[in-house]
Amino acid sequence: MCLLNQTATCPKGFDDVQLKSHIGSVCFPAFLLGQNPATKIICASYSQILSEDFSNQCRLLMSEPWYKDVFPSTVLSPIKNTASEFDTTIHGKRIATSLGGTLTGRGGDFIIIDDINKAADFTSASSRETANQWFDNTLQSRLNSMKDGCIIVVQQRIHADDLAGHILMKGDWVHLNLPAIGQEEQYIAINDNENYHFKKDELLHEARLDRDNLEQQRKNVGGYIFSSQYLQSPVPEEGNLIPVEAFRNFDNYPIHHKEDLIVQSWDIASGQGEHNDYSVGTIWLYRYNEYFLLDIVRRKLSYSELLLEVRRQAQESNANLLLIEKAGVGIALIDDLKQYTNLNVVPIVPTKDKVTRMVPGTADIEAGKVALPKEALWRAEFEKECAEFPHGKHDDQVDSLSMFLDWARKRRETGQEYTTLLAGLDALKRPPAPNELRTIEDIKNLLWPDILRKDEGDDDE
Repeated sequence: MCLLNQTATCPKGFDDVQLKSHIGSVCFPAFLLGQNPATKIICASYSQILSEDFSNQCRLLMSEPWYKDVFPSTVLSPIKNTASEFDTTIHGKRIATSLGGTLTGRGGDFIIIDDINKAADFTSASSRETANQWFDNTLQSRLNSMKDGCIIVVQQRIHADDLAGHILMKGDWVHLNLPAIGQEEQYIAINDNENYHFKKDELLHEARLDRDNLEQQRKNVGGYIFSSQYLQSPVPEEGNLIPVEAFRNFDNYPIHHKEDLIVQSWDIASGQGEHNDYSVGTIWLYRYNEYFLLDIVRRKLSYSELLLEVRRQAQESNANLLLIEKAGVGIALIDDLKQYTNLNVVPIVPTKDKVTRMVPGTADIEAGKVALPKEALWRAEFEKECAEFPHGKHDDQVDSLSMFLDWARKRRETGQEYTTLLAGLDALKRPPAPNELRTIEDIKNLLWPDILRKDEGDDDE
């Protein structure tokens, strides 16, 4: 019987074929029940469907003739034999549960937790807290014996405060850490008499993930995700989420090629009061795999002033596209620009939280795709906000940046050619709007009364 709690962390690339899950959730429970058919085991994964799938695989393995030959005393009970739970004839069992599952009255000699943190939720503090609280308040209390029972956690790291990070901070855990690339000298016990020397910079499994594969993955996902999911060393969010040092520089305005696009990305706020946020427009020259940040507009504006400012910036820069977040005041702005101008407005519906939206863009920054003007007056403030994200006082410039990078990445991933994109833009062009907006008086004559009232109340927000 194991006497110590154990956690094993290993890289993403090895889970694509569910190897660690096959070992931890399928083979190991079958081995334990083969050694002692009275053993009670609780196996937990992030979803019940996945947990029951592993349970079915374990049952199938234990039904194999060779397994019965090796462990003749272990026989599956015909009375309790389901996907969520199966028993042996001498009352051993394997219980399949999932995050948040109820285990009242149930107990185990072993508790095996396999990837309880879903990788897609790596920036969700509430999801991480749910998993940690479930472990603290429910799961660990289900051991039949606090003295002789054993909890085993198997997962890829996704965040500094994922379940592995949460329990390792408490101490009293044996940690087997297997990064895709050795980060330090390790001597890993193979048996009582043999250790494996895992050297620094050694590849964990070169036949599966060689250096070229790993470097490509680092470029694809960015250093933040790569450090967590491949090196098992998550970076705290307060530590350089956006790699400011990786921004490229340019001295002179880049020559505008025929295939280039001028794209503006607007993070919209409304109001001029002290506590109002800034409206920010980042103006980009978009070239396939190169993005030049030409200028930043960052001001506190009433709605009518904002409408005119967006129109003026689009005309002065000869913008091909305007990306505007379809939320809050942005909804009215999108409608008015479409009705009263001939600008090509692309509504962007925000999904997920700010950090989740920004993380994929860090890969483009690290790859050197994002360039800033070397002597721009706004550069220091822009880089300061990026460096402090997500814990800085303001994040409006980062929101505009992430919205543009997300749009650019999707264009690249869909393989949309310049000629196709430009042809689409030409088709979208409308003749000049009959009620073209030029002044605030134009707005006051045309826009909704409630928008005008909003202008008057902006400073009170």
